[in-house]
Amino acid sequence: MFQRVSIYKIEVYTVENFDASHPAGSDISDLIECRYISYYDYIQSGYKKEDKDVGQYIDMTEYWGIEGAKMLKDELTKINNRNTKLIAPTLVLKFKKEPENKGKFQFNLVFHLEEKEIKDSIEYEF
Repeated sequence: MFQRVSIYKIEVYTVENFDASHPAGSDISDLIECRYISYYDYIQSGYKKEDKDVGQYIDMTEYWGIEGAKMLKDELTKINNRNTKLIAPTLVLKFKKEPENKGKFQFNLVFHLEEKEIKDSIEYEF
């Protein structure tokens, strides 16, 4: 049986120097916003329907028409097991600040779950 697990914490580490405050190897989670879809409030409200604005669902428009799917956004450092209950499998990470120098950057992501960590690497070009 598949068991849904909440995310306790997400960390993003830069491989290269990002800016003066975030040299190579630094956690840059404070520079990132996380957007995600949650069904938790909908279920907790007794399935009360809410009006939704399609403009809020940038990068996740496929969820706009799904009853109960609510787009939420938080600073990455505020993501925890309480606000990731009953979320959709899609997360969008948005940089609130660009690096001092443009180009391709490598990042290491760490997702902390209840009993394990999931690590991955991504590349992003600014």
